[in-house]
Amino acid sequence: MDKKYAETHEADDFELLKELNSVFKLDKLGRTPQGYTTDASGYTKGRYVEIELKRRYINVDTYKTIIIEPYKMQYAKENKDTIQLYVNFTNDNHAIVFNLHRIGNTTKTEYDIPSKLYERTKSSNRYNLPMSNAWIYKKEGNNKYKLIQKGW
Repeated sequence: MDKKYAETHEADDFELLKELNSVFKLDKLGRTPQGYTTDASGYTKGRYVEIELKRRYINVDTYKTIIIEPYKMQYAKENKDTIQLYVNFTNDNHAIVFNLHRIGNTTKTEYDIPSKLYERTKSSNRYNLPMSNAWIYKKEGNNKYKLIQKGW
């Protein structure tokens, strides 16, 4: 496992989240401890929000679904008292945001996934989240995000 890769990318993803927070306006936005199920947390209107961050080396229109690990979906289902967001940043300056509590039935598919973190390709099951359920934001030249699709 390449821990330096993980730490660098999680820090970079959190910087992108801080820019996206101009839309979310979360209070007390911060990173969660290493090894925690989600990457960041904050508060909105008194409710606790947990956020899983993911960098996708794709453009926003590459696929009709975004995949997520089954244990992350399970964690969201078990934590109904908090808002569970799954935020994916793309190569073409988009943020694809899912509220995991507002995802209906999803299908599970086995994929061969190349992992830079684990430095190998592995076969794994993933849930498919429909892009139609996502809120999609486009990063403008001033590092502000503009809503281009309303989901859920």
